Amino acid sequence: MSNLSRKHHYIPQFYLKGFCRRDNTFSVYDKEYDHFRNDPQTPASNFFERYQNR
Repeated sequence: MSNLSRKHHYIPQFYLKGFCRRDNTFSVYDKEYDHFRNDPQTPASNFFERYQNR
C-alpha cells in the first residue's frame, strides 16, 4: 500500500517548473478571493488533490 500515489497533480509538476523564478518558486493568484497566495509557492505544493490515484 505504500506505493500508491499520495498527491495527484492535475497540472503536472514538470509543466509548472516552466513558470518558476530562478529560486524555483512562483506566485499563485486566487481568483475566488481576489488576491495572491503567500509566497513562496512551489510546483510540489500546488495544484493537486490527495489520494486520487487509488
